[in-house]
Amino acid sequence: MTDDPDFHLMDERGRRIRKARTHGRKSIFMVPGDVDFVWLVSRLCIPREPSEGEQSKRGVLVGGVTFFDSRRSRNLTEHLAKAPLEGWDHVLGEGCRWTSGHARLPLTKRDSYAQGVLSIEILSNETYSLE
Repeated sequence: MTDDPDFHLMDERGRRIRKARTHGRKSIFMVPGDVDFVWLVSRLCIPREPSEGEQSKRGVLVGGVTFFDSRRSRNLTEHLAKAPLEGWDHVLGEGCRWTSGHARLPLTKRDSYAQGVLSIEILSNETYSLE
């Protein structure tokens, strides 16, 4: 068991994108310009206090997500929608959502093919399995 969720991204071609840095609860990633969506990948944990209807195992609890490209920044909120999304658990209602350990995050239309910066707020503080 470990406190490290081994949180990283995977692009649509299967390339691993490691964190560039961490700032408080925010994980910062440099995203290549040719990437339209990423997978949020982590180890799995068993919830300390599971709610009714939650999965028995889950990844990380994601709060705010911001994408910065060459011309602007924008908050990405699709993961907070009530609609089912691949790799996401149900929305908790507090502006956050658990992943299943492998969750798809669209980056929306990009302004250019320049490298972008993705900031993902991780709210969970769980113990993760090394398996």
